[in-house]
Amino acid sequence: SSRVLWTLAVTQFGAPSRNIQIALKNNLGVLYFQDVLPFNVFLGEDGRLERQDYLGTWRSIDDLNERSKDVEGNTSDNTDVIKKKLEAKNVFFVAKRSADAQDNLYFSAKTVNNVTVLLEITIFKNTNRAKISTKTTELSFVPFIEDTVTSALKA
Repeated sequence: SSRVLWTLAVTQFGAPSRNIQIALKNNLGVLYFQDVLPFNVFLGEDGRLERQDYLGTWRSIDDLNERSKDVEGNTSDNTDVIKKKLEAKNVFFVAKRSADAQDNLYFSAKTVNNVTVLLEITIFKNTNRAKISTKTTELSFVPFIEDTVTSALKA
C-alpha cells in the first residue's frame, strides 16, 4: 500500500525540493532510490483566476517578487496550442492582449499548499522566442514554474 505523506517538501534549509526519496523493501532487502517530480504535480486544479482577481492579485504582490526569463526554442507561437499545453499542467489561461509583433498571455496557477503563481508570457510572433514573467509571494517556486512553462513551450 502507499500513502501521500507530504504535498511539497521543504528541506532542512527551507528551500523547496522536488526530489522524492523512495525505499522499497522486499524479500531481497531494501532498495533505495530517488527521482525528481515535475513541478506541475504540485499544482492544483483550483488555480484558475478570473481576470479581475488576477489583476488584483498581481497588484498586491510586491514588484520585488517578480522574475523574468527569456526562452528560445518554442515549437509554436499559436496561442491556442500554448494554452492547451499549459492547461494540461494546471497552469490556467486568464486573458490575452495582442500587439503587432507579439501576444501577451496571462496565466494563473496555485500550488496544493495554496501559493498563487501569476504568469505573463510574451510570445514573439514568427520567431521561436518567448519571455516568461512570474509573480508570486514564494520566490523559491519561480525556477520550478519557469521550468514547467519552458518545457510546455518547447514540447
